[in-house]
Amino acid sequence: MDEIVAFHTPTLEDRAWIKKILDGVPFKNCEYGFGNIFLWAESFGTKVGRYKDFLLMKSGKAYLLPIGKGDFKEVIEYLIEFAENNGEKLKFVNVIDDKRNELEESFPGRFDFVKNRDFADYIYAVQDLALLAGKKYHKKRNHLSNFQKRYNWSFERIDSSNLHECFETYEVWLRNKDAENDEAYDEYAAVKAAFDNFESLGFTGGLLRVDGKVEAFTMGEALNDEVFCTHIEKANTEIIGIYVAINNEFAKNCLSSYKYVNREEDMGIEGLRKSKLSYYPEILLEKDIALLRN
Repeated sequence: MDEIVAFHTPTLEDRAWIKKILDGVPFKNCEYGFGNIFLWAESFGTKVGRYKDFLLMKSGKAYLLPIGKGDFKEVIEYLIEFAENNGEKLKFVNVIDDKRNELEESFPGRFDFVKNRDFADYIYAVQDLALLAGKKYHKKRNHLSNFQKRYNWSFERIDSSNLHECFETYEVWLRNKDAENDEAYDEYAAVKAAFDNFESLGFTGGLLRVDGKVEAFTMGEALNDEVFCTHIEKANTEIIGIYVAINNEFAKNCLSSYKYVNREEDMGIEGLRKSKLSYYPEILLEKDIALLRN
């Protein structure tokens, strides 16, 4: 295997070697899941590469910290030189605390760090979402109970027999929203890529039917044996309590073998932040931007 693979747009063929690098490397943040890399590559201009046994990633002029096995200082020195040769000042995004400490220990005083709260990952105990036990989840249990009593509903795992129904439902929702902006296009491209490559990406998903019709769906991938990451969750907002229901049913029926589920960031959207906090994350995985000093 070549020691260095040049940066390039990720394809499905990259999944095997990326997963091989990540195998046995403990991490909880969503950026390194191949599904996340692949789905948003077009929107973010993501490029992947390899240096020895490290996965390298960049988006525009921003890099993610290399992840893998080997000499961390050596691979950072490689990226410092690579960025300089390309007329860039090295900038790492989504740097979690333990990696910030490792970067500072390896290069003392060479980087400035800036908090980036909008991209903190919300990580929940799967059992919390499956059971909704205790006083803090009282309102969630009420919303769930009301949904279950009010509607004729059923839950299914997503597979080849119902995958197309979910995407057809999503397209109807999108047409009804009449969304024609870049953000809507980026989301559509990512969701379409998820459905077109559901099995090849190794995704797990679930759907809710109300009166036999698909009204909610969710899907994601295992980051490792301990952590599942939910990439997509969509539902008919006119049906009261349906988001609580799809979240709960998916945790109960599909995620019992994992300790944690990462439900990604809020991107600074106030309503999304309020919703994610209302489920009481066990870990709020905060991230920094790291800028190489002159």
